[in-house]
Amino acid sequence: MAERTDVLICGGGPTGLITALSLAKMGIATMVIEKSHKSQQARYGRASTLYPRTLELLDQLDVLDPMAEIGFIARNYVNYRAGKREISGGYQMLFTQMHNTYLDYVLNIRQKYSEEIFKASYEEKGGVMLEGTELLDLVHDSAASDGYVLTAVIKDVASGDIQRVQCKYLVGADGTRSTVRELANIPFAGDDSALKWFRIDAVVKTNMPDSRVGLASIESPTHGNVLWMALDHGRTRIGFALPAATFEKFGVDITEAQAIEEAQKAVAPFSLEFEKVDWWTLYSIRHGVADSFRAQKNTFLVGDACHCHSSGTAQGMNTGVHDAVNLAWKLGGVLRGYYDESILDTYELERRPEAQRVIDQDKTISSLITGRIPEKLAKPGANPFEVLYQFTASTMQFTLGLGINYKASMLNRPAKVGLVASGWRGPDVPLQRPGSRCSVRLFQVTKNVGKFQILVFTGNPASTKDKLLKLRSYLDSKDSFTTRFPDIAKFLTIIPGNASQADEYLGVDKFGQAFYDVDGGAATKYGFHMGEGGIAVLRPDGVLSFAAQLDQGEEVGNYFEQFAKPVESDVRNGVEVVVGEAKEVDLDM
Repeated sequence: MAERTDVLICGGGPTGLITALSLAKMGIATMVIEKSHKSQQARYGRASTLYPRTLELLDQLDVLDPMAEIGFIARNYVNYRAGKREISGGYQMLFTQMHNTYLDYVLNIRQKYSEEIFKASYEEKGGVMLEGTELLDLVHDSAASDGYVLTAVIKDVASGDIQRVQCKYLVGADGTRSTVRELANIPFAGDDSALKWFRIDAVVKTNMPDSRVGLASIESPTHGNVLWMALDHGRTRIGFALPAATFEKFGVDITEAQAIEEAQKAVAPFSLEFEKVDWWTLYSIRHGVADSFRAQKNTFLVGDACHCHSSGTAQGMNTGVHDAVNLAWKLGGVLRGYYDESILDTYELERRPEAQRVIDQDKTISSLITGRIPEKLAKPGANPFEVLYQFTASTMQFTLGLGINYKASMLNRPAKVGLVASGWRGPDVPLQRPGSRCSVRLFQVTKNVGKFQILVFTGNPASTKDKLLKLRSYLDSKDSFTTRFPDIAKFLTIIPGNASQADEYLGVDKFGQAFYDVDGGAATKYGFHMGEGGIAVLRPDGVLSFAAQLDQGEEVGNYFEQFAKPVESDVRNGVEVVVGEAKEVDLDM
Protein backbone atom coordinates (compact mmCIF):
# COMPACT_ATOMS: atom_id res chain seq x y z
CA MET A 1 0.00 0.00 0.00
CA ALA A 2 1.29 3.48 -0.86
CA GLU A 3 2.40 5.85 1.86
CA ARG A 4 0.39 9.01 2.33
CA THR A 5 1.29 12.59 3.18
CA ASP A 6 -0.48 15.91 2.76
CA VAL A 7 2.37 17.54 0.85
CA LEU A 8 5.26 15.87 -0.94
CA ILE A 9 8.21 18.18 -1.54
CA CYS A 10 10.71 17.17 -4.20
CA GLY A 11 14.07 18.78 -3.43
CA GLY A 12 15.87 19.07 -0.10
CA GLY A 13 17.73 22.32 -0.74
CA PRO A 14 17.00 25.56 1.13
CA THR A 15 13.76 26.33 -0.73
CA GLY A 16 12.33 22.85 -0.28
CA LEU A 17 13.31 22.69 3.38
CA ILE A 18 11.84 26.11 4.18
CA THR A 19 8.61 25.07 2.46
CA ALA A 20 8.55 21.89 4.52
CA LEU A 21 9.45 23.63 7.78
CA SER A 22 6.79 26.29 7.30
CA LEU A 23 4.14 23.63 6.70
CA ALA A 24 5.36 21.52 9.62
CA LYS A 25 4.95 24.51 11.94
CA MET A 26 1.29 24.53 10.90
CA GLY A 27 0.87 20.85 11.71
CA ILE A 28 0.77 19.72 8.08
CA ALA A 29 2.05 16.21 7.27
CA THR A 30 4.91 16.52 4.79
CA MET A 31 7.66 14.45 3.22
CA VAL A 32 10.80 15.72 1.51
CA ILE A 33 12.66 13.61 -1.04
CA GLU A 34 16.18 14.53 -2.15
CA LYS A 35 18.13 12.71 -4.84
CA SER A 36 21.55 13.24 -3.26
CA HIS A 37 22.84 12.37 0.19
CA LYS A 38 23.45 15.70 1.88
CA SER A 39 26.04 14.26 4.27
CA GLN A 40 28.19 13.32 1.29
CA GLN A 41 28.06 16.75 -0.34
CA ALA A 42 30.91 19.22 -0.02
CA ARG A 43 30.35 21.86 2.65
CA TYR A 44 31.19 24.64 0.28
CA GLY A 45 29.90 26.58 -2.66
CA ARG A 46 26.45 27.53 -3.89
CA ALA A 47 24.25 30.18 -2.24
CA SER A 48 25.91 32.24 0.47
CA THR A 49 24.40 35.74 0.79
CA LEU A 50 21.15 36.58 2.56
CA TYR A 51 19.53 40.00 2.65
CA PRO A 52 17.47 41.73 5.41
CA ARG A 53 13.95 40.78 4.29
CA THR A 54 14.98 37.15 3.87
CA LEU A 55 16.55 37.27 7.34
CA GLU A 56 13.27 38.58 8.75
CA LEU A 57 11.34 35.70 7.19
CA LEU A 58 13.84 33.18 8.55
CA ASP A 59 13.74 34.83 11.98
CA GLN A 60 9.97 34.39 12.10
CA LEU A 61 10.56 30.67 11.48
CA ASP A 62 13.09 30.51 14.36
CA VAL A 63 16.10 29.51 12.25
CA LEU A 64 18.01 32.80 12.01
CA ASP A 65 19.75 32.67 15.40
CA PRO A 66 21.72 29.47 14.72
CA MET A 67 22.56 30.77 11.24
CA ALA A 68 23.92 34.02 12.68
CA GLU A 69 26.08 31.99 15.08
CA ILE A 70 27.86 30.40 12.09
CA GLY A 71 27.73 32.98 9.32
CA PHE A 72 29.74 36.15 8.75
CA ILE A 73 27.70 39.26 9.56
CA ALA A 74 28.62 41.94 7.05
CA ARG A 75 27.76 45.58 7.73
CA ASN A 76 30.53 47.18 5.71
CA TYR A 77 31.74 47.31 2.14
CA VAL A 78 34.78 48.62 0.32
CA ASN A 79 35.55 49.14 -3.37
CA TYR A 80 38.98 49.16 -5.01
CA ARG A 81 39.72 51.08 -8.20
CA ALA A 82 43.23 50.93 -9.67
CA GLY A 83 44.40 49.43 -6.40
CA LYS A 84 43.09 52.31 -4.29
CA ARG A 85 40.39 52.06 -1.64
CA GLU A 86 37.17 53.99 -2.30
CA ILE A 87 35.10 54.56 0.81
CA SER A 88 32.13 56.13 -0.96
CA GLY A 89 32.17 54.30 -4.29
CA GLY A 90 30.96 50.96 -5.51
CA TYR A 91 28.05 49.20 -3.82
CA GLN A 92 27.87 51.38 -0.70
CA MET A 93 24.14 51.73 -1.33
CA LEU A 94 23.81 48.10 -0.25
CA PHE A 95 24.07 49.29 3.35
CA THR A 96 22.95 52.92 3.09
CA GLN A 97 19.57 51.77 1.74
CA MET A 98 18.87 49.30 4.57
CA HIS A 99 16.06 51.42 6.01
CA ASN A 100 13.43 50.46 8.60
CA THR A 101 14.84 47.07 9.54
CA TYR A 102 16.62 45.91 12.66
CA LEU A 103 18.37 43.21 10.65
CA ASP A 104 20.50 45.77 8.83
CA TYR A 105 23.21 43.45 7.62
CA VAL A 106 24.06 40.83 5.03
CA LEU A 107 24.58 37.30 6.33
CA ASN A 108 27.25 35.35 4.46
CA ILE A 109 26.77 31.65 5.19
CA ARG A 110 27.36 28.82 2.76
CA GLN A 111 24.34 26.82 1.72
CA LYS A 112 25.40 23.56 3.34
CA TYR A 113 25.30 25.10 6.80
CA SER A 114 21.92 26.75 6.17
CA GLU A 115 20.51 23.45 4.97
CA GLU A 116 21.70 21.62 8.08
CA ILE A 117 19.91 24.13 10.30
CA PHE A 118 16.70 24.00 8.25
CA LYS A 119 16.73 20.20 8.18
CA ALA A 120 17.29 19.89 11.93
CA SER A 121 14.43 22.29 12.68
CA TYR A 122 12.15 20.48 10.22
CA GLU A 123 12.88 17.07 11.71
CA GLU A 124 12.35 18.42 15.24
CA LYS A 125 8.81 19.17 14.10
CA GLY A 126 8.37 15.57 13.01
CA GLY A 127 9.22 16.11 9.35
CA VAL A 128 10.36 13.21 7.17
CA MET A 129 13.24 13.59 4.71
CA LEU A 130 14.29 10.75 2.41
CA GLU A 131 17.77 11.32 1.01
CA GLY A 132 19.08 9.35 -1.93
CA THR A 133 15.54 9.23 -3.33
CA GLU A 134 14.43 10.46 -6.75
CA LEU A 135 11.08 11.13 -8.38
CA LEU A 136 10.38 8.90 -11.39
CA ASP A 137 6.76 9.49 -12.31
CA LEU A 138 3.60 11.27 -11.30
CA VAL A 139 0.01 10.05 -11.66
CA HIS A 140 -2.92 12.44 -11.28
CA ASP A 141 -6.35 11.14 -10.26
CA SER A 142 -8.77 14.04 -10.10
CA ALA A 143 -11.58 11.67 -9.14
CA ALA A 144 -9.99 10.66 -5.84
CA SER A 145 -12.65 11.28 -3.22
CA ASP A 146 -10.27 11.47 -0.27
CA GLY A 147 -8.20 14.37 -1.63
CA TYR A 148 -5.06 12.33 -2.33
CA VAL A 149 -5.17 13.09 -6.03
CA LEU A 150 -1.45 12.63 -6.76
CA THR A 151 0.62 9.46 -6.66
CA ALA A 152 4.37 9.94 -6.91
CA VAL A 153 6.56 7.03 -7.98
CA ILE A 154 9.91 7.35 -6.21
CA LYS A 155 13.09 5.27 -6.24
CA ASP A 156 15.83 4.65 -3.71
CA VAL A 157 18.92 5.53 -5.76
CA ALA A 158 21.20 3.03 -4.01
CA SER A 159 18.93 -0.03 -3.86
CA GLY A 160 16.67 0.66 -6.84
CA ASP A 161 13.60 -0.05 -4.69
CA ILE A 162 10.41 1.55 -6.01
CA GLN A 163 7.84 3.13 -3.72
CA ARG A 164 4.59 5.03 -4.21
CA VAL A 165 3.55 8.04 -2.18
CA GLN A 166 0.05 9.50 -2.34
CA CYS A 167 -0.30 13.19 -1.59
CA LYS A 168 -2.76 16.03 -1.83
CA TYR A 169 -0.19 18.49 -3.13
CA LEU A 170 3.25 18.27 -4.71
CA VAL A 171 5.87 21.02 -4.50
CA GLY A 172 8.76 21.01 -6.95
CA ALA A 173 11.83 22.53 -5.30
CA ASP A 174 14.22 20.46 -7.38
CA GLY A 175 16.24 23.10 -9.15
CA THR A 176 16.74 24.28 -12.71
CA ARG A 177 16.55 20.74 -14.13
CA SER A 178 13.30 20.12 -12.26
CA THR A 179 11.77 16.67 -12.68
CA VAL A 180 8.51 17.96 -11.23
CA ARG A 181 8.36 20.69 -13.86
CA GLU A 182 9.03 18.15 -16.60
CA LEU A 183 6.41 15.67 -15.35
CA ALA A 184 3.88 18.48 -14.96
CA ASN A 185 4.55 19.58 -18.57
CA ILE A 186 5.27 23.17 -17.58
CA PRO A 187 7.27 24.98 -20.30
CA PHE A 188 10.38 26.84 -19.17
CA ALA A 189 11.41 29.67 -21.46
CA GLY A 190 15.06 30.59 -21.06
CA ASP A 191 18.10 31.93 -22.83
CA ASP A 192 21.79 31.16 -22.41
CA SER A 193 24.33 33.97 -22.50
CA ALA A 194 27.94 33.81 -23.60
CA LEU A 195 29.06 35.03 -20.17
CA LYS A 196 31.26 32.68 -18.14
CA TRP A 197 31.62 33.32 -14.44
CA PHE A 198 33.96 31.85 -11.89
CA ARG A 199 33.57 31.30 -8.13
CA ILE A 200 36.10 29.94 -5.63
CA ASP A 201 35.86 29.42 -1.84
CA ALA A 202 39.16 29.18 -0.01
CA VAL A 203 41.41 30.10 2.89
CA VAL A 204 43.58 32.86 1.45
CA LYS A 205 46.37 35.29 2.25
CA THR A 206 46.37 38.75 0.68
CA ASN A 207 47.77 42.23 1.12
CA MET A 208 44.40 43.73 0.16
CA PRO A 209 43.30 46.07 2.99
CA ASP A 210 40.02 45.26 4.77
CA SER A 211 39.91 41.78 3.29
CA ARG A 212 37.59 40.66 6.14
CA VAL A 213 35.33 43.71 6.17
CA GLY A 214 32.47 41.60 4.83
CA LEU A 215 31.97 42.58 1.20
CA ALA A 216 34.34 44.14 -1.30
CA SER A 217 34.69 44.64 -5.02
CA ILE A 218 37.73 45.13 -7.22
CA GLU A 219 37.40 46.87 -10.55
CA SER A 220 39.47 44.74 -12.90
CA PRO A 221 40.23 45.80 -16.48
CA THR A 222 40.32 42.13 -17.52
CA HIS A 223 37.96 40.21 -15.19
CA GLY A 224 35.05 42.60 -14.67
CA ASN A 225 33.74 43.67 -11.29
CA VAL A 226 35.41 41.16 -8.97
CA LEU A 227 33.52 39.92 -5.92
CA TRP A 228 35.37 39.50 -2.61
CA MET A 229 33.27 38.11 0.23
CA ALA A 230 34.13 37.10 3.79
CA LEU A 231 32.45 33.76 4.57
CA ASP A 232 31.92 31.51 7.54
CA HIS A 233 34.80 29.51 9.07
CA GLY A 234 37.43 32.00 7.95
CA ARG A 235 36.82 31.36 4.27
CA THR A 236 36.70 33.87 1.43
CA ARG A 237 34.72 33.72 -1.80
CA ILE A 238 36.18 35.31 -4.90
CA GLY A 239 34.09 35.69 -8.04
CA PHE A 240 34.84 37.16 -11.44
CA ALA A 241 34.07 37.04 -15.14
CA LEU A 242 36.34 34.72 -17.08
CA PRO A 243 37.80 36.52 -20.12
CA ALA A 244 36.55 35.07 -23.40
CA ALA A 245 40.11 34.41 -24.58
CA THR A 246 40.85 32.40 -21.44
CA PHE A 247 37.74 30.28 -21.88
CA GLU A 248 38.61 29.68 -25.52
CA LYS A 249 42.05 28.54 -24.41
CA PHE A 250 41.01 26.19 -21.57
CA GLY A 251 37.28 25.61 -22.05
CA VAL A 252 35.33 23.65 -19.45
CA ASP A 253 38.42 21.53 -18.77
CA ILE A 254 40.16 24.32 -16.90
CA THR A 255 42.14 22.92 -13.96
CA GLU A 256 42.25 24.12 -10.36
CA ALA A 257 45.78 25.43 -10.86
CA GLN A 258 44.68 27.43 -13.89
CA ALA A 259 41.63 28.68 -12.00
CA ILE A 260 43.84 29.90 -9.15
CA GLU A 261 46.06 31.71 -11.62
CA GLU A 262 43.02 33.49 -13.07
CA ALA A 263 41.88 34.50 -9.59
CA GLN A 264 45.30 36.00 -8.89
CA LYS A 265 45.09 38.00 -12.11
CA ALA A 266 41.56 39.14 -11.25
CA VAL A 267 42.52 40.73 -7.90
CA ALA A 268 45.63 42.52 -9.21
CA PRO A 269 47.41 44.63 -8.06
CA PHE A 270 46.88 42.83 -4.75
CA SER A 271 48.71 39.62 -3.91
CA LEU A 272 46.73 36.43 -3.39
CA GLU A 273 47.86 33.08 -2.00
CA PHE A 274 45.60 30.04 -1.60
CA GLU A 275 46.24 28.02 1.55
CA LYS A 276 43.26 25.69 1.09
CA VAL A 277 40.72 25.53 -1.73
CA ASP A 278 37.33 24.21 -0.61
CA TRP A 279 35.41 24.53 -3.86
CA TRP A 280 35.45 26.22 -7.22
CA THR A 281 33.21 26.32 -10.27
CA LEU A 282 33.01 27.77 -13.76
CA TYR A 283 29.49 28.26 -15.07
CA SER A 284 27.44 29.84 -17.82
CA ILE A 285 24.69 32.32 -17.06
CA ARG A 286 21.15 31.40 -18.01
CA HIS A 287 17.98 33.42 -17.54
CA GLY A 288 14.55 31.84 -17.56
CA VAL A 289 11.13 31.64 -15.96
CA ALA A 290 8.51 28.90 -16.06
CA ASP A 291 5.33 29.65 -18.00
CA SER A 292 3.38 28.77 -14.89
CA PHE A 293 4.22 28.14 -11.24
CA ARG A 294 1.30 25.71 -10.90
CA ALA A 295 -0.12 22.73 -12.79
CA GLN A 296 -3.45 20.87 -12.46
CA LYS A 297 -4.22 22.81 -9.26
CA ASN A 298 -2.18 20.48 -7.03
CA THR A 299 1.40 20.86 -8.26
CA PHE A 300 3.54 23.92 -7.51
CA LEU A 301 7.05 25.06 -8.40
CA VAL A 302 9.30 27.10 -6.11
CA GLY A 303 12.82 28.51 -6.32
CA ASP A 304 15.14 27.54 -9.16
CA ALA A 305 12.54 25.08 -10.46
CA CYS A 306 10.54 28.05 -11.75
CA HIS A 307 13.14 30.77 -12.33
CA CYS A 308 16.89 31.03 -12.91
CA HIS A 309 19.38 33.88 -13.25
CA SER A 310 22.97 34.77 -12.43
CA SER A 311 24.39 35.07 -8.93
CA GLY A 312 25.31 38.70 -9.62
CA THR A 313 23.00 40.11 -6.94
CA ALA A 314 22.74 36.88 -4.92
CA GLN A 315 19.02 36.52 -5.54
CA GLY A 316 18.80 32.73 -5.89
CA MET A 317 18.31 31.58 -2.30
CA ASN A 318 16.73 34.88 -1.27
CA THR A 319 14.06 34.55 -3.95
CA GLY A 320 13.59 30.87 -3.13
CA VAL A 321 12.92 31.61 0.55
CA HIS A 322 10.34 34.23 -0.45
CA ASP A 323 8.65 31.70 -2.76
CA ALA A 324 8.61 29.05 -0.04
CA VAL A 325 7.16 31.27 2.68
CA ASN A 326 4.56 32.76 0.33
CA LEU A 327 3.29 29.38 -0.81
CA ALA A 328 3.49 27.51 2.49
CA TRP A 329 1.18 29.63 4.63
CA LYS A 330 -1.48 29.58 1.92
CA LEU A 331 -1.16 25.87 1.24
CA GLY A 332 -1.10 25.04 4.95
CA GLY A 333 -4.14 27.22 5.56
CA VAL A 334 -6.11 25.45 2.84
CA LEU A 335 -5.20 22.05 4.27
CA ARG A 336 -6.18 23.11 7.78
CA GLY A 337 -9.52 24.38 6.48
CA TYR A 338 -8.80 28.06 7.14
CA TYR A 339 -9.04 29.29 3.55
CA ASP A 340 -10.85 28.60 0.33
CA GLU A 341 -8.63 26.91 -2.27
CA SER A 342 -8.86 30.02 -4.45
CA ILE A 343 -6.24 31.63 -2.21
CA LEU A 344 -3.65 29.40 -3.88
CA ASP A 345 -4.10 31.39 -7.09
CA THR A 346 -2.36 34.30 -5.38
CA TYR A 347 0.94 32.40 -5.14
CA GLU A 348 1.73 32.73 -8.83
CA LEU A 349 -0.04 36.09 -9.00
CA GLU A 350 2.40 37.47 -6.44
CA ARG A 351 5.63 35.56 -7.01
CA ARG A 352 5.91 35.25 -10.79
CA PRO A 353 6.08 39.02 -11.43
CA GLU A 354 8.79 39.28 -8.77
CA ALA A 355 10.78 36.49 -10.42
CA GLN A 356 10.44 38.18 -13.80
CA ARG A 357 11.64 41.44 -12.28
CA VAL A 358 14.72 39.70 -10.87
CA ILE A 359 15.50 38.27 -14.30
CA ASP A 360 14.96 41.55 -16.14
CA GLN A 361 17.28 43.38 -13.75
CA ASP A 362 19.82 40.59 -13.69
CA LYS A 363 20.28 40.63 -17.46
CA THR A 364 21.53 44.19 -17.15
CA ILE A 365 23.54 43.66 -13.97
CA SER A 366 25.30 40.49 -15.15
CA SER A 367 26.38 42.24 -18.34
CA LEU A 368 27.71 45.23 -16.40
CA ILE A 369 29.55 43.04 -13.88
CA THR A 370 31.31 41.43 -16.82
CA GLY A 371 32.33 44.89 -18.03
CA ARG A 372 29.86 45.25 -20.91
CA ILE A 373 27.35 48.10 -21.10
CA PRO A 374 23.97 47.02 -22.53
CA GLU A 375 22.89 49.02 -25.54
CA LYS A 376 19.96 50.61 -23.70
CA LEU A 377 22.37 52.19 -21.18
CA ALA A 378 25.30 52.90 -23.49
CA LYS A 379 26.58 56.47 -23.66
CA PRO A 380 29.81 57.75 -25.21
CA GLY A 381 32.72 57.31 -22.81
CA ALA A 382 30.62 55.60 -20.12
CA ASN A 383 32.42 53.53 -17.49
CA PRO A 384 30.67 50.13 -17.13
CA PHE A 385 31.38 50.05 -13.40
CA GLU A 386 29.85 53.48 -12.80
CA VAL A 387 26.82 52.46 -14.85
CA LEU A 388 26.65 49.27 -12.77
CA TYR A 389 26.61 51.18 -9.48
CA GLN A 390 23.98 53.63 -10.71
CA PHE A 391 21.70 50.88 -11.97
CA THR A 392 22.19 48.81 -8.82
CA ALA A 393 21.34 51.80 -6.63
CA SER A 394 18.04 52.25 -8.48
CA THR A 395 17.06 48.62 -7.80
CA MET A 396 18.60 48.12 -4.35
CA GLN A 397 15.40 48.25 -2.25
CA PHE A 398 14.02 45.41 -4.33
CA THR A 399 17.31 43.47 -4.10
CA LEU A 400 17.28 43.78 -0.30
CA GLY A 401 13.72 42.45 -0.30
CA LEU A 402 12.46 45.48 1.61
CA GLY A 403 10.95 46.97 -1.54
CA ILE A 404 9.06 43.88 -2.68
CA ASN A 405 5.33 44.53 -2.90
CA TYR A 406 2.31 42.65 -4.17
CA LYS A 407 -0.54 44.14 -6.17
CA ALA A 408 -4.13 44.41 -4.99
CA SER A 409 -6.01 41.12 -4.73
CA MET A 410 -8.35 39.26 -2.43
CA LEU A 411 -5.43 39.22 0.03
CA ASN A 412 -4.16 42.76 -0.42
CA ARG A 413 -7.09 45.09 -0.05
CA PRO A 414 -6.55 48.87 -0.15
CA ALA A 415 -6.18 50.13 3.40
CA LYS A 416 -8.81 52.44 4.85
CA VAL A 417 -6.29 54.30 7.05
CA GLY A 418 -2.60 54.40 7.90
CA LEU A 419 0.61 55.07 6.01
CA VAL A 420 1.57 51.57 4.88
CA ALA A 421 0.06 50.50 1.56
CA SER A 422 -1.42 47.02 1.39
CA GLY A 423 0.84 44.50 -0.28
CA TRP A 424 3.97 45.97 1.31
CA ARG A 425 5.96 44.60 4.24
CA GLY A 426 4.62 45.86 7.56
CA PRO A 427 7.23 47.81 9.55
CA ASP A 428 9.09 45.97 12.29
CA VAL A 429 8.77 48.18 15.38
CA PRO A 430 10.02 48.14 19.00
CA LEU A 431 7.51 47.24 21.72
CA GLN A 432 7.65 46.46 25.44
CA ARG A 433 5.90 43.69 27.31
CA PRO A 434 3.94 44.61 30.46
CA GLY A 435 6.38 45.30 33.29
CA SER A 436 9.45 45.14 31.10
CA ARG A 437 11.76 48.02 30.24
CA CYS A 438 13.46 45.93 27.57
CA SER A 439 12.17 46.28 24.03
CA VAL A 440 11.23 43.40 21.75
CA ARG A 441 10.67 43.63 18.02
CA LEU A 442 7.20 43.16 16.58
CA PHE A 443 8.51 40.41 14.29
CA GLN A 444 9.93 38.59 17.32
CA VAL A 445 6.46 38.22 18.82
CA THR A 446 4.63 37.52 15.56
CA LYS A 447 6.18 34.19 14.62
CA ASN A 448 5.06 32.60 11.38
CA VAL A 449 2.75 29.71 12.24
CA GLY A 450 0.41 30.40 9.34
CA LYS A 451 -1.90 32.84 11.13
CA PHE A 452 -2.72 36.45 10.43
CA GLN A 453 -1.68 39.02 13.03
CA ILE A 454 -4.26 41.69 13.86
CA LEU A 455 -2.59 44.70 15.47
CA VAL A 456 -4.98 46.86 17.47
CA PHE A 457 -3.37 50.27 17.99
CA THR A 458 -5.53 51.62 20.81
CA GLY A 459 -4.48 55.26 20.67
CA ASN A 460 -5.04 57.28 23.83
CA PRO A 461 -8.00 55.65 25.66
CA ALA A 462 -9.13 59.07 26.84
CA SER A 463 -9.94 59.82 23.20
CA THR A 464 -10.66 56.35 21.82
CA LYS A 465 -12.65 54.67 24.60
CA ASP A 466 -15.93 54.65 22.64
CA LYS A 467 -14.20 53.08 19.64
CA LEU A 468 -12.56 50.47 21.86
CA LEU A 469 -15.92 49.59 23.41
CA LYS A 470 -17.50 49.26 19.96
CA LEU A 471 -14.70 47.01 18.75
CA ARG A 472 -14.86 44.83 21.85
CA SER A 473 -18.66 44.55 21.57
CA TYR A 474 -18.41 43.46 17.93
CA LEU A 475 -15.63 40.92 18.53
CA ASP A 476 -17.59 39.37 21.41
CA SER A 477 -20.75 39.02 19.33
CA LYS A 478 -21.91 35.91 17.49
CA ASP A 479 -21.69 37.86 14.22
CA SER A 480 -17.98 38.57 14.63
CA PHE A 481 -15.46 37.13 12.19
CA THR A 482 -13.73 35.64 15.23
CA THR A 483 -16.78 33.38 15.59
CA ARG A 484 -16.95 32.46 11.92
CA PHE A 485 -13.18 32.12 11.43
CA PRO A 486 -11.82 31.37 14.91
CA ASP A 487 -8.45 29.92 13.91
CA ILE A 488 -7.02 32.22 11.27
CA ALA A 489 -5.69 35.13 13.33
CA LYS A 490 -4.01 36.26 16.52
CA PHE A 491 -4.59 39.65 18.13
CA LEU A 492 -2.02 42.02 19.61
CA THR A 493 -3.03 45.13 21.53
CA ILE A 494 -0.52 47.96 21.16
CA ILE A 495 -0.95 50.64 23.82
CA PRO A 496 0.82 54.02 23.84
CA GLY A 497 3.04 54.80 26.81
CA ASN A 498 3.36 52.28 29.61
CA ALA A 499 0.48 51.48 31.96
CA SER A 500 0.33 49.43 35.15
CA GLN A 501 -2.54 47.23 33.98
CA ALA A 502 -3.70 47.06 30.38
CA ASP A 503 -7.41 46.24 30.78
CA GLU A 504 -7.86 48.81 33.53
CA TYR A 505 -6.11 51.49 31.50
CA LEU A 506 -8.12 50.76 28.35
CA GLY A 507 -11.47 50.41 30.05
CA VAL A 508 -12.12 47.20 28.06
CA ASP A 509 -10.57 43.76 27.89
CA LYS A 510 -7.44 43.90 25.75
CA PHE A 511 -7.41 42.20 22.36
CA GLY A 512 -5.00 39.29 22.63
CA GLN A 513 -1.59 39.90 24.14
CA ALA A 514 -0.76 43.44 25.28
CA PHE A 515 2.37 45.38 24.33
CA TYR A 516 3.38 48.97 24.98
CA ASP A 517 4.44 51.51 22.38
CA VAL A 518 6.44 53.60 24.82
CA ASP A 519 7.31 56.58 22.63
CA GLY A 520 4.48 56.21 20.11
CA GLY A 521 6.94 55.30 17.38
CA ALA A 522 5.18 52.08 16.40
CA ALA A 523 1.85 53.83 15.81
CA THR A 524 3.63 56.55 13.86
CA LYS A 525 5.33 54.01 11.58
CA TYR A 526 1.93 52.50 10.77
CA GLY A 527 0.34 55.94 10.37
CA PHE A 528 -2.10 55.86 13.30
CA HIS A 529 -2.74 58.97 15.42
CA MET A 530 -2.98 58.92 19.21
CA GLY A 531 -6.46 60.37 19.13
CA GLU A 532 -7.76 57.83 16.61
CA GLY A 533 -5.93 54.50 16.88
CA GLY A 534 -6.43 51.91 14.16
CA ILE A 535 -6.29 48.27 13.12
CA ALA A 536 -3.54 46.80 10.93
CA VAL A 537 -3.84 43.27 9.53
CA LEU A 538 -0.58 41.48 8.76
CA ARG A 539 -0.44 38.29 6.73
CA PRO A 540 1.53 35.34 8.13
CA ASP A 541 4.49 36.48 6.00
CA GLY A 542 4.45 39.96 7.54
CA VAL A 543 2.89 41.74 4.55
CA LEU A 544 0.27 44.35 5.44
CA SER A 545 -2.96 43.16 3.85
CA PHE A 546 -5.56 45.56 5.22
CA ALA A 547 -6.00 48.43 7.67
CA ALA A 548 -9.12 49.97 9.17
CA GLN A 549 -10.25 52.50 11.73
CA LEU A 550 -10.33 51.36 15.33
CA ASP A 551 -14.10 50.88 15.43
CA GLN A 552 -14.33 49.13 12.04
CA GLY A 553 -14.19 45.52 13.18
CA GLU A 554 -16.89 44.68 10.64
CA GLU A 555 -14.61 45.90 7.84
CA VAL A 556 -11.91 43.52 9.01
CA GLY A 557 -14.52 40.77 8.95
CA ASN A 558 -15.51 41.72 5.41
CA TYR A 559 -11.86 41.44 4.42
CA PHE A 560 -11.60 37.86 5.69
CA GLU A 561 -14.91 36.94 4.05
CA GLN A 562 -13.15 37.16 0.67
CA PHE A 563 -11.10 34.00 1.22
CA ALA A 564 -11.64 32.48 4.68
CA LYS A 565 -13.79 29.39 5.22
CA PRO A 566 -16.28 29.59 8.08
CA VAL A 567 -16.24 26.90 10.72
CA GLU A 568 -19.31 24.72 10.35
CA SER A 569 -21.23 24.26 13.56
CA ASP A 570 -24.27 22.48 14.86
CA VAL A 571 -26.33 23.08 17.97
CA ARG A 572 -27.11 19.97 19.97
CA ASN A 573 -28.88 20.16 23.32
CA GLY A 574 -28.04 23.84 23.51
CA VAL A 575 -24.31 23.24 22.98
CA GLU A 576 -22.52 24.45 19.85
CA VAL A 577 -20.47 21.67 18.27
CA VAL A 578 -17.80 22.33 15.64
CA VAL A 579 -18.20 19.98 12.69
CA GLY A 580 -15.20 18.75 10.74
CA GLU A 581 -11.85 17.09 11.11
CA ALA A 582 -9.36 18.56 13.57
CA LYS A 583 -5.77 17.70 14.39
CA GLU A 584 -3.94 18.30 17.64
CA VAL A 585 -0.94 20.47 16.90
CA ASP A 586 1.41 22.74 18.78
CA LEU A 587 1.29 26.02 16.89
CA ASP A 588 3.89 27.75 19.10
CA MET A 589 1.31 30.22 20.28
